[in-house]
Amino acid sequence: MKRRQFITLSTLGTATFTISLGALNPQGAQAIIFLFLLKSIAGPSLLNLALGGLALSALGSAVSQRRQRQEWFDARIEAQFAQREFIRRSFTDVTVAESSVPEYKYILGAFREESLGKSVGLVFPRSNRDQATMSAFSGPAPLGMAIAAEYLKKEENLSPADIRSAIMPRMSGGIEVTDWRTWNSSGFIAYPNSFSDTGTRIYYDAVEPRIGGFGTIDVTVNAHRRVRIPQIRVEFS
Repeated sequence: MKRRQFITLSTLGTATFTISLGALNPQGAQAIIFLFLLKSIAGPSLLNLALGGLALSALGSAVSQRRQRQEWFDARIEAQFAQREFIRRSFTDVTVAESSVPEYKYILGAFREESLGKSVGLVFPRSNRDQATMSAFSGPAPLGMAIAAEYLKKEENLSPADIRSAIMPRMSGGIEVTDWRTWNSSGFIAYPNSFSDTGTRIYYDAVEPRIGGFGTIDVTVNAHRRVRIPQIRVEFS
């Protein structure tokens, strides 16, 4: 695994965020971690990092982000379905990343305040015979997806198409994946990507779920071969 001191996550628009890598434990390559401080990022900026970073890395430059007028959602049954689910779960600032990729025409993101810090939700909606369905993730998974996508882009030199195949939940086959996890609860999720039925694996350990504590996110993806992303440490403020 290649090492570098900093990896900069680009987001939609002009903002960027730099995630530092440091060897907190000297045991080989996996001792390198991403350090992510929730206290240093405002809610909308965290949303921009997760949604914008994933969209740019996995969907390329043909993406625009804006908060849509309600008429936009009303004209798209699957987007409206995702919007309602966000609102039901107390997420705010529902935002859309659009692309020219047919399978992922748009991704919806939103954020909410939790007891341990800010959280982001990502929804991948689709419509099948006028029936709206979606795969949805919140808390650790969206952050893990965005950082993993940027890592594959900058450290593994993968194309947006390969990153998309490795990180995005597979849309074909009617598969729905939901993980509305908060920062308080540890857990594991594996979902199908374009390479494998369990191609993306995200494990979150709420090591010290308290203010001043931290959690860790481990992401492994099948991207032509198995790639383990350096561990992500999330510190709560």
